Amino acid sequence: MTDAGAGDTGSADAGCVTGLVTFEVQTAPGSSTAYCLGAPDSCSSSWLTVRPADGGAPLMLGLACEAQCANCQPVACSDQCAVPSRLGDGGAQSTWDGTYSASGTCGAAAMACVSPACAAPGNYVATFCGYAASPDASAFECTGSSTPTCTDKAFVWPPAAGSSPVQGFLGATGDAG
Repeated sequence: MTDAGAGDTGSADAGCVTGLVTFEVQTAPGSSTAYCLGAPDSCSSSWLTVRPADGGAPLMLGLACEAQCANCQPVACSDQCAVPSRLGDGGAQSTWDGTYSASGTCGAAAMACVSPACAAPGNYVATFCGYAASPDASAFECTGSSTPTCTDKAFVWPPAAGSSPVQGFLGATGDAG
């Protein structure tokens, strides 16, 4: 997953359906609430989850700090921590090429590991979440509430050529800020 704009076609991958879908999260028109992207105290700036529409578990997008099942070697993880960011007037975007990290185990000790996997063609649900920003947070930090505001949007993978972005809107018109 990347945070850049995208077209509708991706590069071919061994056995994967190709394409790109763009996700956009924005504050709902008329909403007076500001949002932080990423849960407080979580070391995450994540705002998007994707899951199969049939109720399956969310897919692990991006790179996990876990061993790769193919080589079954422990990995050293950075102690750097992503911090929540403020959802700006232009919203936030992310693209997805249909790949995710599938959980597994490897070796005699059954070490947790991940393997690259391809999403099957079909119906999926994108969940967009933000945390109402504290009114006393500075412009350089974003401290959000502990309860997320989320919205779901159905989409089809792979997207048709020329598809519009999958959009999620946080907050309601006329909400209290």
